[in-house]
Amino acid sequence: MFEKKLRNQKSYGFKPHYSHEKVEEGLKNNTLFEGVIWKTERNPDIAYVTLDGLNIDVIIQSVQDQNRSLDWDRVVIELNDPSLWQK
Repeated sequence: MFEKKLRNQKSYGFKPHYSHEKVEEGLKNNTLFEGVIWKTERNPDIAYVTLDGLNIDVIIQSVQDQNRSLDWDRVVIELNDPSLWQK
């Protein structure tokens, strides 16, 4: 049954999670950022991450980019290239 769930997750286009080592390295060199994800009631496909120590929220506009996270999970994110940011 567990294998079946993993197979089903791949069909949704979720990317594999980063290794613990990659997360630690990314947090240390500021290529990854940690925060809390929260989802909107109006549209569950949209979520925001409130980054630790910063006064901004980052919008996550797809379920695939939310990568299996649940409301109020602590997450680590990698920012897209600024040319792709919503203004």
